[in-house]
Amino acid sequence: MSTNFTLEQLEQVNLGEKNGLTKKQVKTYAKRIFNPNQMREIRLGFEHKLTDNQIETYAKSNFSDSQMREIRLGYERKLTDEQVILYAKVHIKDTMMRAVRLELQAGLTFEQEKKFFTYDFTSYSNWVIEKNFRLLMKCIRKGLKRSQINKIIKMCESRRYWDDTCVFLENDKLEIALKGILADFTMKEVGLYAHSSLSVEQSKQVYLGLVKGLSVEEVRCYAHHSISADRMRRIRKNILKRRR
Repeated sequence: MSTNFTLEQLEQVNLGEKNGLTKKQVKTYAKRIFNPNQMREIRLGFEHKLTDNQIETYAKSNFSDSQMREIRLGYERKLTDEQVILYAKVHIKDTMMRAVRLELQAGLTFEQEKKFFTYDFTSYSNWVIEKNFRLLMKCIRKGLKRSQINKIIKMCESRRYWDDTCVFLENDKLEIALKGILADFTMKEVGLYAHSSLSVEQSKQVYLGLVKGLSVEEVRCYAHHSISADRMRRIRKNILKRRR
């Protein structure tokens, strides 16, 4: 055996035998096609009492060790077979797997997970989808339509909507952005207030202008970060008064 394995691979084989795994279990990963880290993930699966079928899901050399880890952890965190199998795909990066796993552990249903994987993200940058995964999950939880989610993804790709970490608007500003998208605002309308340069209160005032029926041109006259939220409110009210 020593002529077939590296020292690191042998260490994983010896650890399995030392920790009480059966010969059949050790034989499952004692193969040169697996690097030491892949061997470790399979070994840990056996030691943590995963079933043979569960381990068979990820004991494949075309999975990286980090992908194997996310699949193993999914089973160990008591996700169902169908939940894990849906994200246990070679083409899904380990970072995406982790994001899906954490959402499932937090209560994402299998149907919601399945809906996410029906979207074709091939035309978008991988990092945009990965960094904004939680946002997309939130949209699915809220029941947004495909066309509305596509609007969100397009906005994610535009720098004007990013925060300092290149992630799309979060928390209160995100909620305001989603309200407009749910109301079927156009991209131009949402873009007026869902802008990283505006504070939450400024975004609210711009959003309220659109809700009250102001045109894009009317709102644009005060939708600027240099104008305080209080002044925005006064301008908005004055425009509405002139209309009466």
